[in-house]
Amino acid sequence: TSNAMTLTVTAARSVPVLSSIRPTHVLVGSLQFTLAATGSAYHVSSLVRLAGPDLHTTFITSGMLHAAVTTAWTHVAADRHITVFTGPPGGGESAHQTLGVQNPVPVLTSSSPSSVTAGAGPLTLTLTGTHLVSTTQARWHAGVRATTYVNATTLLASILATDLHVNGL
Repeated sequence: TSNAMTLTVTAARSVPVLSSIRPTHVLVGSLQFTLAATGSAYHVSSLVRLAGPDLHTTFITSGMLHAAVTTAWTHVAADRHITVFTGPPGGGESAHQTLGVQNPVPVLTSSSPSSVTAGAGPLTLTLTGTHLVSTTQARWHAGVRATTYVNATTLLASILATDLHVNGL
């Protein structure tokens, strides 16, 4: 007879199920934040993925993971796919949930000059406010005007001479 040997059988891990994320939306330029991924079949080795790359992930329970989302992911407005991945044996990648990175609603507080003479030539209008981002556009009535982003509080808008032909606008 031979010596007894021990055979270890490891159960295959399930494919994780991602049910929801929190938050579901953030604003462009948001600081680093913690994303909560709720679901099931999470393992201590499970990782939250954002548009492919793994995020620094903390296992909370088999139904909750936390992941650090850095500012590198929030500098441009876009919908980002969040998934959970569990490696072998078994495992796999969950279906995605969408994290929306959205532009904030701009708030204008002043413009300079604040008045011009009807029929005046073209001018550069300085717009001051908050929540301005590099893709913010100045509109004159229904038309978009050439806009230069200066910083988060200042835009320069090129107003055409034809925009200034009517008194009172």
